[in-house]
Amino acid sequence: LQADHDLIKYTGTGDFTAVTASSGSVPDGNCLLSAFGRLWGSSADGQVLKYSSALDDADWGGVGAGSFNFTSVWPTGHDVITALASFDNYLVVFGKRNIILLADTTGSTIGLTPSNAIVKKVLSGVGCIARDSVQNIDGDDLVFLSYTGVQSLVRVIQAEGNPLKDVSQNVRDYIVRHISMCSTSTIRSTYSPSQGMYLLLLPGAGYIYYFSTKAELPNGAFRVATWSGFVPASLFTLEDGSTTYSGKLGKIFSYSGKQDNGSTIRLVYKSGWLFISEEVKDYIKILKMISGLFSATGPADVTFYWAFDFNNSYSSFSRQISGLSTDAEYGTSEFGVAEFGGGYALTELTAPTTGSGQFLKIGITCVIDNIAFAVQQLQLFAKIGRLT
Repeated sequence: LQADHDLIKYTGTGDFTAVTASSGSVPDGNCLLSAFGRLWGSSADGQVLKYSSALDDADWGGVGAGSFNFTSVWPTGHDVITALASFDNYLVVFGKRNIILLADTTGSTIGLTPSNAIVKKVLSGVGCIARDSVQNIDGDDLVFLSYTGVQSLVRVIQAEGNPLKDVSQNVRDYIVRHISMCSTSTIRSTYSPSQGMYLLLLPGAGYIYYFSTKAELPNGAFRVATWSGFVPASLFTLEDGSTTYSGKLGKIFSYSGKQDNGSTIRLVYKSGWLFISEEVKDYIKILKMISGLFSATGPADVTFYWAFDFNNSYSSFSRQISGLSTDAEYGTSEFGVAEFGGGYALTELTAPTTGSGQFLKIGITCVIDNIAFAVQQLQLFAKIGRLT
């Protein structure tokens, strides 16, 4: 469903056809959800949520159909419906700065019957600004884009007192700046269960944000990287959970392989400005060496970078990794799969460094050409100098 366009459906043959209401009127807003045995759609003014009769996409005014008006429900005053989702037997209604959770307390066999629905919880101060940023993460979480970054609904629900749980907090300043460059109607996302990745497309900024959902960092954030140089119009992952596509200028691209459409990939990592620890925050650090632990399936050049005291004039030192791989301990197994599995050899590279400062930043770059490459660890070695 798109604002100012008909609700369309595919009947199995031919082209998509517009849905004509057999009773009532089809929603004319910008949000549509299929959940709990019926369709749910927003009104053009973003205040009314309509629902169809059970298992009937054309009946919006008959038995079992109806609507909810949220005008007086928004806790912070005026808001509009920006996205809809179903999660853990909740009907989730997103506003720009509020989230309303509807639930059925009677134990409906379909999860939620509209006539028994109640407002179970209202979350104010956090909402969804881009409809197509909402993604279900393996049924365990729901992530979405707010004004302050990517949020986790399960943590928002569980939180008491402070509902803001930002899984993009480690790059908050960057993502907020990039959000401001975009029209929210152009923001897209997808989630790949097999890759454990949530992709957020911010076309106005020219970036795709990659969030790894495989494991959380100690502060609860997701690991994150940005992809630049390729700005598609759409993202989609098939039902198989492993095939992710993007579309641009009439072409469809798949996420696979170890190249960028036949070209090399340039990996760049830079830390934030570091002071090592509170105990030595006010002391000069004399940087002696940077060490990195890498794995690769082929040769590659790794360049180490470092800088001091908020001066982005970097010194550098390059090393080469051979990229030798290891075979399975016992070769090939009876069924064609190695019993103990093969792996990539871990290689430690070191870079001698010079210079000193109170704050320091380190990083690496590597041009990847059809190989698997991973940064396992980066360490710095510094001598503590005088008090500043």
